[in-house]
Amino acid sequence: LKPLAPLYTAAERAALPGVGLYIIDMQAYMLPVVAPERVFPAMLALVEAAEKAGSPVAWAYMNELGNGMGSKAFELAAPLVAKPGHLQVLKYGSNAFNGSGIVGMFDRAGVGTVVIGGMSSEGCVDSTIAGALKLGYKVVVAEEAHTTGEGGSLENLERMNRVWRRLQGVEVLPAAAVRFRAGAAPAAPAGPATGATR
Repeated sequence: LKPLAPLYTAAERAALPGVGLYIIDMQAYMLPVVAPERVFPAMLALVEAAEKAGSPVAWAYMNELGNGMGSKAFELAAPLVAKPGHLQVLKYGSNAFNGSGIVGMFDRAGVGTVVIGGMSSEGCVDSTIAGALKLGYKVVVAEEAHTTGEGGSLENLERMNRVWRRLQGVEVLPAAAVRFRAGAAPAAPAGPATGATR
């Protein structure tokens, strides 16, 4: 995948009809995580629903902590799998929209709403939600599809759900209630490449 420049302003992006899925940092070296018995099934259900709707599925990878690309620890934690056609990007910093090139990819898929999940709830997921709102996206959080690492708790996850419910532009729903919709690809020409992808 080649990184692509954004096509829209925040105001234009907010009007786009598509709903995309963006899951952050769910890599093997992040294990163990809090509540895996609910987190992984919720994420798999979101991926399946997005695929059925023809919506983009995107995975953000953190290339830090000494675990580089090519190592088993860098890849998605089982049972998560990046399938052909899924978008895979490297993230730089806590906000997974910064430098990843995902905005240009979502723009070309007509995505105006992003379903966000992953690791960690109070860190990169929270920062990515804030970044999405600044970019004009509407945000949906599947309440069971985010988690944190050792030392965290289920109470932490529920607290973040409460925090996000208070944010304008964010909807927190059970994973089973999240609905995806494909967006129309724009006719605009591709701009210069920015960001980085796998």
